[in-house]
Amino acid sequence: TRGLGCGGCRKPSTSEVTTPVSGMCYSSGVLSANSAAQCTDISGVYASSLQLCRFDGVKSFGECNSPNKWLTCENIDDGVCGATYPSTVANATTLHGYASDFLGCKETKEKTFCKTQEQCETETGACSSHWGPQLKGEMCTWNNTDYTETCVTYDNVCVTDKLPGTWECLGHTCVGNPNAQNQTYFTTNSTGHSVEVTETYCWDEKRESVNHDQCVDYYVETKSACDAVDGTWLSTSIASQESFCTSAKTCVGGRTETGWTGERDDTQCLLCGGRMVSESSWLKGTWVDPAMVASGNLWQARAYAAGVNAWSGRIDRWRVQDLLQSVEQSLNEEAYSVFARCQYGQVGESLEQLASVCSGLDLTNRTKVLDKASTLLNNMTAFNGTAMTIGNREESNLETSANSTNGDASYTVDTAIVRVTTDNTTLAAICLGTFSAPEEVVEDTSNSTNSTNSSARRRKLQAASPQVVSTRRKLTQEETDDASLQDAGCWSKVRNADGVLVGQLLGDCMQVTLGAGQELLDGIRACLRTKPERPFGEGYTTDALVKRTTVGGVDVYTPVDIAVDRVGAQICGKITDVGAFFCPARIVADWETATVDVGSTECAIVDVIAAAREAAIAQIRREQLAAEDDGVISGLDETSGAVVLGAICLFMLITCCGCARWCVVRRRRRRAADAAHLQGKGDPERRDGQCC
Repeated sequence: TRGLGCGGCRKPSTSEVTTPVSGMCYSSGVLSANSAAQCTDISGVYASSLQLCRFDGVKSFGECNSPNKWLTCENIDDGVCGATYPSTVANATTLHGYASDFLGCKETKEKTFCKTQEQCETETGACSSHWGPQLKGEMCTWNNTDYTETCVTYDNVCVTDKLPGTWECLGHTCVGNPNAQNQTYFTTNSTGHSVEVTETYCWDEKRESVNHDQCVDYYVETKSACDAVDGTWLSTSIASQESFCTSAKTCVGGRTETGWTGERDDTQCLLCGGRMVSESSWLKGTWVDPAMVASGNLWQARAYAAGVNAWSGRIDRWRVQDLLQSVEQSLNEEAYSVFARCQYGQVGESLEQLASVCSGLDLTNRTKVLDKASTLLNNMTAFNGTAMTIGNREESNLETSANSTNGDASYTVDTAIVRVTTDNTTLAAICLGTFSAPEEVVEDTSNSTNSTNSSARRRKLQAASPQVVSTRRKLTQEETDDASLQDAGCWSKVRNADGVLVGQLLGDCMQVTLGAGQELLDGIRACLRTKPERPFGEGYTTDALVKRTTVGGVDVYTPVDIAVDRVGAQICGKITDVGAFFCPARIVADWETATVDVGSTECAIVDVIAAAREAAIAQIRREQLAAEDDGVISGLDETSGAVVLGAICLFMLITCCGCARWCVVRRRRRRAADAAHLQGKGDPERRDGQCC
């Protein structure tokens, strides 16, 4: 909004002048004809009436070099703004008139153009800090099509009353208005149904609402046109602005039942005991003399003040930030590697172990695969002087302290699975036909070629696979039914220095290694996860860590004197021996001095598995013998024959397991029936002459 200020000049807009110029560079006092010729020679334009040389090629203040001068529209007197005296540039008699016509300056009003205190206080002001109603002496509109601004000055404007009911400005319409927009909403009609209504809304900057019941219509340009719409023709002078600002009044106070009296006119307001109060207030302009003010700064000579100054270090924020970013990046990389190990590494190792068993590898190679250590954590970084946890808190992990190592360290953790010791006869090799037995030469006096070959093959197979005589104790049916791989006897492997059995293993073993050139100082706390489903053997009362060593190809588990504590399903203790395997265990309290084995190494499940294995081997041998007697199947090569033989082996093994289960169930039912008969609850049931 412009107009509430002192008169002055402004630079024209692009809609008013095709190419507005920022200012005029000129040189004054060009008197002689020779000087005029020189002005033309240096690309200047000579004005003989003012004896000056104008340089049109200079477009900015910085290019107008001394002794030349620079003049803009803002420096021109408002009395000659927009016109020259006389009207042509060539005959102009005043410098400002000449420059105003050349630059195309336009009249305007701004507070910055006030030159005296009296002019500031009498020609400027604001209605309620610019929020009240105003009669604009100048209006500038922006064209969104060609991106130009057009400004129009008004000496008088037309004030009209709003339409009763709609309270919109007189003549308001959205037709052809670029600011029009549609709004859709739901309402209830006279029948109580919900209907969708679309209405068009718009605002018109040239029909402006100035108070609750009046508008200013800038489309009306003459007093007669204003009278035709029953409007009031008002001047935009400062006195008229002040009068109009305070003219709109509202009833305040008085007697009422609703508590609101603002809609009453002055007559009703006074009759009901109220009073009319102006809705806005007029604020005159304030003149401010420029002056230097104290900055509040105090000059202080640089010096050391005893007891006041203190030398101290300062944290370099950027270096700390870079360090933290490097730590964050390192931790993220390690987290990704742990995730990849968890997602794919264990699956790959399991497939490798499964392939070693099912492929028919010999005992030595298969044992290498099954006993190979598995990498749980690889090159995990621990920063010097920082306590942190490496690995999953719920699984086996490491806890470093500020003094664990002599600097930043990288840890690698390997785990070794402890297996139950069994008879390692290669059932898979026999089943797949890859088992090689030594040949035995057997003499035969029979004249029948077929009979001789068949008997020789039978004797050869029997010689290669002699009957295995088991030295195991025969298990009872109850022991067979209760056998489990988690029995304490299966894991009773811990012995003291004298070879006396003193404890059992509770989980897999773990080995910690450091990077090259790194060493432990105060040690590192290792937490090894146990198997909660594994029961404790009788007499084993103390949690401990045991050290695994290999002597003559046999793993030996010996307790170590390390203080431990149990954290949930983990046994934790501080280790200083890098490169050794440590395992969680349960031992007797006096393990060092024990001279007699405590507990038992008997593992019933091994006997159950061995019996099933021997039965399967015997069945395979019989089928191989029968296959050799029957001859080669026509159309079946060696590879296909091995596949078929493997399928037969699997089928027979499943059949044996089913028969064994049926026998166990039948035997239990027979015992239950006999027990019931002995208690007098009934006679045993007879079926087909047999007691069932």
